Amino acid sequence: MLTKKSFGLTICRINGTIETESVIEKLSEFKLKPTTEIREETILGFVNLMNFMPDITENTVKFGNHYYLSLRKAQRKIPASLFKTIQAKAFNAYMTENGKDFVPTKEKKRINAEIVEKHTVQMPPIFTDIPIVLDVKDNLCFILGSGQKKIDTVAAIVFKLFSVDIVPVTPSELFSDSEDYSTFQLSACPVPEDVPRHGRDFLVWVWYMTGKQTEHDSAIACIVGDIKLVSEEDEPMGCVETIVKKGNTTNSNESLDALKQGKKIKVAGMAFSDNLKQSWRCSLDADTFSMSGFKCPEGEEMDIAGLIEERIESIKRFHNVFCESFKNYAIAKRNPETNEKIKEWLKNG
Repeated sequence: MLTKKSFGLTICRINGTIETESVIEKLSEFKLKPTTEIREETILGFVNLMNFMPDITENTVKFGNHYYLSLRKAQRKIPASLFKTIQAKAFNAYMTENGKDFVPTKEKKRINAEIVEKHTVQMPPIFTDIPIVLDVKDNLCFILGSGQKKIDTVAAIVFKLFSVDIVPVTPSELFSDSEDYSTFQLSACPVPEDVPRHGRDFLVWVWYMTGKQTEHDSAIACIVGDIKLVSEEDEPMGCVETIVKKGNTTNSNESLDALKQGKKIKVAGMAFSDNLKQSWRCSLDADTFSMSGFKCPEGEEMDIAGLIEERIESIKRFHNVFCESFKNYAIAKRNPETNEKIKEWLKNG
């Protein structure tokens, strides 16, 4: 996954300490079972990402100070169309043998169970991977993907093995002073209390700061791609109004008018950079801070192992830039003048 040009990314923090000496041993305890043991029930286990085998050693999963491997779900399943074909033949055979024009419910259950028992083992296993990076030195976990189900699956296994929690880096987790938080009020429309705010206001601030940052800043964030704006006052009632724009979105009259009407950005194409002129791009979900289409800067490494280690270090640098960008926003947000400055900017925009 890390060798691809782009991938999904969820950054998590590890709450607790993972002893370096026991990492390989514990990961190996949860390696994927042999394919001969895979049946209809889903099984979970680790495989390395060099050859996708359950060979968990320092040579296969350790890159520098990091552990890069995949939590793999494995299952054998009869395709629905094939199951129906086999089922129809079995039902017809039963009715012929018993001189009936129907199959009783009890017999249907028995026949279906026999089909599953006989044919499942003949099916090729289906694999689903959740690649992860464990950084036990800096207490970080990178899940190469997004979605609460994936996060919960990884969190459960990490806790089972190491007795530590992993917590996704989200807007509310970064903005610690949430009890004294008031959202940017950009229109006369009231904003309901249960609408997510931290991340959406962060993107409004990023938009406002476009052109005000310099190449000497250590953390620069800007909107560079498609944006999706939602009408917050209607959201709890399910009446979400969205605008998706392409092209130069931050200079679009339609997008600026949407902000003036009280809409906020929920998803945006983003670019982050540091003062070393390293640049990362992604599509950022403002409510969860999960990322899709994440792209690292072009690297220099050519071999697979070197490229993986280089990408991991790049993601760590991105994490620092991202958190610093949000910190700058949080400082501005606590200044009562910021909201008025943004409203003035919109008025003149």
